[in-house]
Amino acid sequence: MRELEELHTACHELGSPALGANQSVEFGDFGELLDIRLTFSLPADRGSGSFGLRVRGISIGLDMSSCELTCGSEKAPIKLDHDSASMRVLVDRSSIEVFLDNGACAVAINMEPENGSKGFEVFAIGLETSVHNITIYEMKSIWV
Repeated sequence: MRELEELHTACHELGSPALGANQSVEFGDFGELLDIRLTFSLPADRGSGSFGLRVRGISIGLDMSSCELTCGSEKAPIKLDHDSASMRVLVDRSSIEVFLDNGACAVAINMEPENGSKGFEVFAIGLETSVHNITIYEMKSIWV
């Protein structure tokens, strides 16, 4: 969306970490208004486990056992019939919007950061995966 891209300020390319089972990689604080884009390799054995990211203490992920996209307490069914999944996460001061595979599935929540957390991390629980092309754009407010 051109309108969102016009709000981008700083761009952070964070690499492609491989995640072992029950591992996470922290990247720190990038501010309050974010446009996060990443791609996960889907594990060959999709029977159990989950992977995703945490933004401001809120978990956003793919639960392989229930085939659901989760964001905080919200869940939406997903169909995983390919080798990777792309995710775009829009974060502002009071909400998170998650789009899986260019909008094939979406979840949005109102939130308050846990303990004022502004951190960002990727995680895997019970499976191994790789994360590709993590890009975080800091954004300026539309309320100028």
